[in-house]
Amino acid sequence: MDSSRDYDPRPDLEKVKARVIAVNFADDELNPVEVKTAEREIARVKTAKLIVLPAGPDSKGHQNLQRAALWKQYVSELLGRRRRVSGAVARWG
Repeated sequence: MDSSRDYDPRPDLEKVKARVIAVNFADDELNPVEVKTAEREIARVKTAKLIVLPAGPDSKGHQNLQRAALWKQYVSELLGRRRRVSGAVARWG
């Protein structure tokens, strides 16, 4: 966490050309979806997709990033292996 404390990618987001996925969780306590920071900033990356996964009984907020089974299908999609997923909001920018 300390290494990212003063990192701010915002000034150069429009320069990103690669396809990007940004994953967030409805119950993420570090990046709350209600603030809409991820939604606002990822919209500046033309080749990006924001994925907001819903909270559930087994959801662990920000710690869900450690649970690849929850979001690995989006990495597959990014790499060209398409798969339909329900229950999440996903948008390519």
